[in-house]
Amino acid sequence: MSLDLDLTFPIRDVPSANLMRLKATCLWNAGIIDDGERDLVQQRAERVLRRAKANAVLWPSALPCHNRTHAAQQNIITR
Repeated sequence: MSLDLDLTFPIRDVPSANLMRLKATCLWNAGIIDDGERDLVQQRAERVLRRAKANAVLWPSALPCHNRTHAAQQNIITR
């Protein structure tokens, strides 16, 4: 069976990259995709995750959790 990997495994951002890695592993375990297809999905997801990690190092305040952590620290300090 030939799959359109871009259509079957849409990777647009960090959450979708993680989800598609999980999906590829599940389909591989079920015997639906082969090693090569799983590896391609894993590589595509890793590229997105590496890029996001590099951007987070450059711009830590862009991370969603940064503002909550900062707010929590400020709350502790003001108590």
